[in-house]
Amino acid sequence: VYCQKFWPKTIRVSQLPYRETITFQAGGNTGAHVSTRNVFECGQDLPRISYWSGKVNQRNVNGVWMTDLDGTSGANIDKLVYCQKFWPDTISVALLPDQETITFQAGGNT
Repeated sequence: VYCQKFWPKTIRVSQLPYRETITFQAGGNTGAHVSTRNVFECGQDLPRISYWSGKVNQRNVNGVWMTDLDGTSGANIDKLVYCQKFWPDTISVALLPDQETITFQAGGNT
């Protein structure tokens, strides 16, 4: 709920694998209290794509991996251009560290 106050599209909160030293304020924003604490990420469901050479590309919509219905879009397509096919406002693409199990289809979605 706290994350959604600032990022309304938050769908998960994850503890990060490190701690940070943070200056906290007391009620009324008075006093400085320094402490090393666990930190959390307010995760939003980012648009995601996945490529596998020789297979039809996948995109993630609302947490569900979907095969491209054209049955031909493959790993030879520029990733930014491919993202813009579904999310026209996309301006950059980054590799995510997460790995997921995805079912890919061969050409023609077979």
